[in-house]
Amino acid sequence: PLLHTWSLSIEEQFYTVFPLFLLMTWKYFRSQLLSLLAFLFVVSVSHAQFLTIGDPSLSFYLPSTRLFEFLVGSVIAYVEVFYGINRSSQLSKIMPIFGCGLIAHSFFYFDGSVAHPGLWTLIPVFGGGLIIAFGSRADLVGKILTLKPLVAIGLISYSAYLWHFPIFA
Repeated sequence: PLLHTWSLSIEEQFYTVFPLFLLMTWKYFRSQLLSLLAFLFVVSVSHAQFLTIGDPSLSFYLPSTRLFEFLVGSVIAYVEVFYGINRSSQLSKIMPIFGCGLIAHSFFYFDGSVAHPGLWTLIPVFGGGLIIAFGSRADLVGKILTLKPLVAIGLISYSAYLWHFPIFA
């Protein structure tokens, strides 16, 4: 009944190991941090793609095949801190909408035949990344995502996820 908590274990492993990686990298390889994140991203996506072909169940649950999903957020944070993201440009008004389109595409066109995690997973992950990187309360996507009913669903969704599976089991 607790199989669904695998996602919690992936998160905990990332949030335990990744700060140590950042500390070591910051101390010894500060100028290569972004390159190292990009390298880990490519390795993780490649590992996920190849393992999903051979053993989809194992690939689904391993932290190494999910690392790239976390690294998208890490790269966004790095760019935001060290370069900034111009949220007032025309491009930044389009990118959250494009991100929603990528997520919608995944929702409507992905089925059980799509290898996941792997290259196809990049579509919704990049979609979410675009919303995070360029979204604000002032743009259309931000206005929709901050509607009270959607915020209420967001507040209970993870709790519902954690409780529904054991109850049904």
